[in-house]
Amino acid sequence: LIQALGYDSCVLVGHDWGGLIALTVARLFPESVDRLITMDLPEERIFEAFIRSHPSQFISSLYIAFFQVPLLPEFLLSLFDYGFITSAFKRKPSGLVNKDRMSDDDLEVYKWNMGLHRTLTGSLNYYRSLPSIIAPIRLHPRKPARRYTMPTLVLFGESDNALDSRMAKEHEECGLFDDCMARVIPSASHWLPQDQPEVVNQLVLTWLASKEKK
Repeated sequence: LIQALGYDSCVLVGHDWGGLIALTVARLFPESVDRLITMDLPEERIFEAFIRSHPSQFISSLYIAFFQVPLLPEFLLSLFDYGFITSAFKRKPSGLVNKDRMSDDDLEVYKWNMGLHRTLTGSLNYYRSLPSIIAPIRLHPRKPARRYTMPTLVLFGESDNALDSRMAKEHEECGLFDDCMARVIPSASHWLPQDQPEVVNQLVLTWLASKEKK
């Protein structure tokens, strides 16, 4: 896609699953990523180590096991006009800290898109592609760890209910990144770009300016 748009490389930004995709692209195709920005998504090796030593994160991640079950999640999540979307964005414990950032019209757009043919199944298939969260036994040894050679910015919402924001700092200390800055944003949930858009945009722009190629 980068090449199809006429570029050799890019600044790659991703939130949640988009963050995992961005990390994967950066790890496998480093020549295509000048700078990397992820939000509310830990690097997979950091997540694996953290979840083994923090039972609270294991409990918070059990929803992944439910999403990996065939058919049942589609049925339950589609009830009440995809009511889970309203719960995810507007209600505790997972909703936005600043709920006025998400209007009812915004929610209706999400619901409409989720109701399109097989969109919900496609979304759940991201989780179904993962190893089981309740039996994280690897049948094959890992290949040697690939490092992230490009400058990387990692952002977490302080009140992220799905992913412990303490994992943010691990990115600076894990030895997997040549140049990494991690920040935790106050008054922000898992939906960091919606909760604190001005703060996020300013932080991203300032960081990008500091990492401009000379």
